[in-house]
Amino acid sequence: MKCQYCGSENPVNTKLCEKCGKSIRKGLVKCPKCGKKILDDSNLCSYCGHIFLKSITSTLPSVAGILLIFGGIISFAGLFLLRVDLFGTTITSYENMIMVVWGISAFMAFPGGLFAIFKYNIGVSLIGCVFCVIAGIPIYVIGIIPGVVSIILIILARENFN
Repeated sequence: MKCQYCGSENPVNTKLCEKCGKSIRKGLVKCPKCGKKILDDSNLCSYCGHIFLKSITSTLPSVAGILLIFGGIISFAGLFLLRVDLFGTTITSYENMIMVVWGISAFMAFPGGLFAIFKYNIGVSLIGCVFCVIAGIPIYVIGIIPGVVSIILIILARENFN
């Protein structure tokens, strides 16, 4: 058997390469649809045609993270535009409190986005999604959509997080 890492030839029944020490045989997993054993790096079951979505779901956290950062930027832009619009008028303490909560929520979308991109912590990523939704409420649909879509993507790809 030829080693896929270093290319050296090994006896047929060996599990580890004699030259580099890495595993020669790939692992087997059961197909969730038909139950037959197939190679663990397969994207398709050769018996029943079941498609494994592990290659697609591995990119979902990165997409969610980018959406979270985008949602935070949109919320900050909305906060800035609202602040400029209200600049000539008197701002009540209630409005000021809303702007502070809005700003903090928009800021918290950024760490959530970074944690999602690097697949580091699903909890922090989901909290960032919630803050993105909260920050998006004052600017309606444009601000809420990135947070909601990110929640869905992160839940779909939950097995990819450390």
